[in-house]
Amino acid sequence: MGFDGLMFRRISNLLQEKYRYSKINKIIELTSNSYLFLLYSPDYSSNLLISLNTNSSFITPFMGKYKAMDKQSHFTNLLKTHLEGSTIMSFEQLNNDRIMKIIINKRNDIGDNVEKRLYIELTGKMTNIILTKDDNKIIDAKKRMGPTDFTNRTLMSGALYRLPPIENKQDPLNANIDFSKTISSQLYGISPLLEKEFLANNYDNADIIAFCVSALKSNKIYIGKYNSKLEYHLKPLSLFESAYEEYSIEEGIQHFYQKIVDKNIKEEQKQEIRNVIKKELNKNERKLDKLILDLEKAEDYDKYKYYGELIFMYALEQKDKSMNEIIILDEIKNEKIKIALDPKISIGKNANKFFQKYQKSKKAIDIIKKQISLCKEEIEYYELLKVQVNDADNQSLKQIKEELISNNLIKLSNNSKNNLKRKKEKKEFTIKQYTSKDNILISVGKNNLQNDYLTFSLAKYNDTFFHVKDFPGAHVIVHSDKLNEATIRMAANLAAYFSKARYSSSVPVDYTLVKNIKKPKGYKYGQVIIKNYKTIYIDPLNPDDK
Repeated sequence: MGFDGLMFRRISNLLQEKYRYSKINKIIELTSNSYLFLLYSPDYSSNLLISLNTNSSFITPFMGKYKAMDKQSHFTNLLKTHLEGSTIMSFEQLNNDRIMKIIINKRNDIGDNVEKRLYIELTGKMTNIILTKDDNKIIDAKKRMGPTDFTNRTLMSGALYRLPPIENKQDPLNANIDFSKTISSQLYGISPLLEKEFLANNYDNADIIAFCVSALKSNKIYIGKYNSKLEYHLKPLSLFESAYEEYSIEEGIQHFYQKIVDKNIKEEQKQEIRNVIKKELNKNERKLDKLILDLEKAEDYDKYKYYGELIFMYALEQKDKSMNEIIILDEIKNEKIKIALDPKISIGKNANKFFQKYQKSKKAIDIIKKQISLCKEEIEYYELLKVQVNDADNQSLKQIKEELISNNLIKLSNNSKNNLKRKKEKKEFTIKQYTSKDNILISVGKNNLQNDYLTFSLAKYNDTFFHVKDFPGAHVIVHSDKLNEATIRMAANLAAYFSKARYSSSVPVDYTLVKNIKKPKGYKYGQVIIKNYKTIYIDPLNPDDK
């Protein structure tokens, strides 16, 4: 369920009771839509997590593990400048809606207290954070926007902050409900899940008020399943289909949202890498198109020699330098040839110019063909990274990012560079492994760093190497050279499935002994040359399907 208004009100009260007068030590951007405020007071230290994801917006105390993004956005740096080192004076819910005003005080350079206000709006698609001065003039907003027909608000620097339009709803603690209409459309803070709970138990007006009063006094959260989906609230619901779990509010919300937070962080890390890969793919594909055009032009080099020979044979006596073109009868072919000329030079120099272009184009062909080959290798490399990112777990994602950093495709902040220098961690490789029916171990590389480690460090010379033919894919090592057909087909299926050819049929997979695999100097991670191989054709199936 969403973080409804009733839950929002309870969290607001909890923050006001427990976290008022705490100091904001640090502000961290976890993802582009989530922020962590590291709080401190003499009695405790805690973190305040604010999520603006439209499908999982919430605000809660948070003590889970976290890692800041490598690059903090302009808005985060602005929050850090204005709010780090300040003291939170109050938390207040506004209009019974999912809007919170946090009043914050900080001493300026001359020692005066300066008040700032942070407005947190968790209102569906319009989720936002707005920082204002004490007179409500906006310093900046996470999502800037001009006035619209719907809100008629301007959320820009210098504008006056105004609340979103007030809905015509009642406070659930003092309600007079018309049961001919939906309950959630009449009361603030009532989610569709709570409405179903009220209807399932035939609650009357007094029952609903009593439920809400009791919920707002709760220090617990109850998590259970409804329609096979995890839900939670401040009271155990009769709709829960099985035994529910009971937590403190802070622990419960963290437990419920931790996987969502982790998933959002992971997805954002993936998207960062996908953007880099897409940029490099587009660049190399454009380069390849240009090289192919250059090759087509260069391969037409014989015509320049032909034009030069024609001029020397039939038109060298021409003295006019102002000619833009000349028409020559080729007596051997018995046809007239029109040749464009440079009017600034003599006919003889035009002939020599054609011979020079012929020699230059002839030499260029080998260079262009080599560049085309390298460009195709680059495209294949980034296509492989695309496949690897889709299947990456946290460790593999980190290794793919390290690979891009080493290739100078992801730029790190100075802090991140210093952290890398300090850590100098030994690379850890958790290799995905399977076992054949003959109890032979089969290893699969999930990224290029793992592929290199697997093929050139872990595998023995007489192990067997598998790789999909003509597609980017994983290195697969069978730790044996004595393979029956079932083991060969299993390894070939792994190579085909963990490749770009996953959804194709009759995929060719090459295999040979590891001693036949070479990695020439200058090849990127995961790139190899294979020789003395055999090929098997396979229809890829998910190896983890039972």
